[in-house]
Amino acid sequence: MLTDNKKYKEEGFIGDETFQTKEQETEHLCRIIQSTVERRVFTLDEALNAYEVSLKDYELYLAKNFYNEIQGTSNGLSDTDSALTYIHVTMNFLNMRFERDHMKDLEKIYTELSRFSKKIEKKNPSLHSAE
Repeated sequence: MLTDNKKYKEEGFIGDETFQTKEQETEHLCRIIQSTVERRVFTLDEALNAYEVSLKDYELYLAKNFYNEIQGTSNGLSDTDSALTYIHVTMNFLNMRFERDHMKDLEKIYTELSRFSKKIEKKNPSLHSAE
């Protein structure tokens, strides 16, 4: 955004007023960061620095989007099927995201999710596994 009021006309500052909350502005910047990283314009660290967004805020943005995607796929399913879908998608996501790095740190979480999923499936034998 343009920041020099003396150098630019008022029209250059319209973007400064479009976000009603800091959260909306951060979400917008995170979308830009995601796009620039996917297109390999910047590395993640470079993009975070360029757009002045913390890693914590970016990870929160990714988590919200991940959750919304899961919600979209589980609409119309029973609560049990929805829970299983969430567990299986989360397990797949963890495998993809951390297949090389930090997998040992996540092993306990993955094991617990797997155990929980099997427990639900055992109580509801008519369900089909999402794996």
